[in-house]
Amino acid sequence: MNCTLVLLAAAFGFLTPQDAQKLKVAEANDPRHDFQNLGMDSEAIAVRRLPMGNLRHTWRELGVKIYQHVDWDDEGSAQFYRRQLGFKPFMGKADGVLLDRPEAKLPAHAKAALAAAKDDVKLLERLVELAEKAAKSANHKIRIEHRRVLHFLSDTDTSKENVDTLRLDTLELIRRLEFLLGEKDGGYDKYYELPKLGTRPEAFKPYADVTPMPEGVKPKMNGERVQLADGFFFSVNPEKYSFGFTVENPQGKLVRGRVGDDFNEFTMKLTIPGPEKGSWNSYKYRFRSLPLPMTPLAPQEGSYFMAVQIDDRFEHEVPVVATVPNQDWSRTYPKLVAAGKLAKGAKGGWQLSMDFNMMPMFDNFPMTRDGIVDVWYVEIDKLPGVAGPVLRRISFPKGDKRIREKTYFANFNTGAFTRLYLGPYNEANDLVSRAWSERHYGFLESPTFHLFSRQSDCVFERDVVGLLKGDVANLCEALWDDKNHPHPKIKKMNEAKRNAALAQAGKLVHYFEDVSEARRDYVLMRRRGEMPEVAKPKPKKAVEKLSAPDMDAEASDDITLEDDKF
Repeated sequence: MNCTLVLLAAAFGFLTPQDAQKLKVAEANDPRHDFQNLGMDSEAIAVRRLPMGNLRHTWRELGVKIYQHVDWDDEGSAQFYRRQLGFKPFMGKADGVLLDRPEAKLPAHAKAALAAAKDDVKLLERLVELAEKAAKSANHKIRIEHRRVLHFLSDTDTSKENVDTLRLDTLELIRRLEFLLGEKDGGYDKYYELPKLGTRPEAFKPYADVTPMPEGVKPKMNGERVQLADGFFFSVNPEKYSFGFTVENPQGKLVRGRVGDDFNEFTMKLTIPGPEKGSWNSYKYRFRSLPLPMTPLAPQEGSYFMAVQIDDRFEHEVPVVATVPNQDWSRTYPKLVAAGKLAKGAKGGWQLSMDFNMMPMFDNFPMTRDGIVDVWYVEIDKLPGVAGPVLRRISFPKGDKRIREKTYFANFNTGAFTRLYLGPYNEANDLVSRAWSERHYGFLESPTFHLFSRQSDCVFERDVVGLLKGDVANLCEALWDDKNHPHPKIKKMNEAKRNAALAQAGKLVHYFEDVSEARRDYVLMRRRGEMPEVAKPKPKKAVEKLSAPDMDAEASDDITLEDDKF
C-alpha cells in the first residue's frame, strides 16, 4: 500500500465572519448534524469539534471544506488560542479556522496569538511540502522520513504537548528533510525565537467591579449541601476529594433523559484561587439538553445506539455538562472537569448534578494555606424561576497547612490517583522513546534534534528525562493501585514516610508537562551547540537517619523519593 499524506489542496485559511458570508459557510453548533442539508448546500462547514475520518472524507468528496470554529474568550490564555488557531486544526486535518470576529476587533494578546499561529502553520505547510518530496524519493530511507512526518502530524497529541515544543520539533524536522533532500536552507532561524505570549493580558481580579459583593456562603465540610440560591446548591467533602453543584427544578419535565421544558441550556462559571500567590483560575461549564436529532445522520465510525440516536462520528460525544476551556491545563491551571448527571428530582421534576474530583488540585487544595480564607466565586447565567444571572461567594474556613496531611493525605485514594496520573505518565515515557521504538527502520544522520533522531533522543532520554523520571518512577511504583497492582507499597509506610511521599505526588500529575517543557529546553540547548550536563547520582542517606521514632516494622524500605529512602 502506498502510504502518502492526505493533505489540503489549498493553503490553510484564517477566515473572519465576513469571509464566511462570501464562502457560504454553514455553522454546525451541535455535532449531530443534519448531514444532507449541511453537506449538499454549503461550500464549507464550520464546526467546534472536528469530525473523524469517515465524515471528513465524505464531506471532502462533496467538495466541502471543513473549518475549525474558534470563539475568543477575553479571559483566555494567548498560548491556548495559539494552539486552537494553529497546530490543533492543522494537525486535525481542517482546511482552516473561522474566527468569531474580525481581526481588527481582537484584543492585543489575541492578535499576538493569531500571528504566532500563522507562523506555526507556515512551518507546518513547509514540512508537508518537504514530506511529499521525500515520499517520491528513490531512496527508501528517505521515503521512511516521509512516514515519520506522517506519524508526527497524525499521532501527536496537540491538546497536551507544549506548543513551543511542537514548533521546535516541526523546525527540526524541516531542517532534517532539507538536509536529506539537498534542499536550500529555507531561512527559518528566526522562528527559533519563541513568541512570548504570557497567560493573560493583564492582572486578573475576579468581579472587582461588582458592588455590593454578595455575602460569602460558608460550606459544610462533610458533603452536606448548602443553598446558594433557589434551586442551586453546593457541597464539598475534602475527605473524599470531592465538591459539586446541583440545580433542581421540581416543576420541570424530564422526557427520555432530556429536559422537556424551556430551561434546557445554561452556563456556569467557577473562579477559584490559583496555586501561585495572587493568581485566579476561571472555569466555564455549559449544560445543554437539546432535542434528539430526527434528520438523516452521516456515516459514522464506531458504535451506534438507535435508542437514543447517539453516534460516534466525532471524536467524543457531547457530555451533559461540557467544559468550555480557555487555558492550557498545567500545574498553575489544573484541569477540573464536571461529571454531569441528569435525573429525576426527589420532589419531582429533574435534578442536574455537577460533581468534581479535587485530585488535579494537588498543589492547591482548599484550606491548606496558613491564615488564608479561600474564597470561590460561582456565577450561573440563569436558574429555573430566577430572573437574571446569579453570583455567589463561597468562603471556606481559615486555612491551616496541617489540613493537607491531616485531612487530604490521611484519606488519600491511591486508586483514584492512579487513574489520574498513569495515562499521562505512560504517554510521556512513550514520547521520549519514539526513535528507540523505530530502531529496526533505516535511519539517516542529520544535524537535527527532533523526536525521531536516534542519537539526539538517546541523549535526551538519558541525561534530561532520566533525571525527571528518576524522581517519579519510584513514586509511581509506590502509589500504583489497579487490578494488576492491588497492594500499593505506600500503604505499608508509616505516617511520616507516607506524608513525605504524598508531598511529592504532584510530580506524577505534571510529569507529561515537565517532559514536554524539558524537550523544548533541550532542543534550544542543542541548537546553541550545548549539551546537557550528566548529573551525578544523589548520595543515598541511611534509613535510620530519616526514620520517625514510630516507624512501622513492616514499612517498605525500597522506595526512593529524591534524597529520601523508605
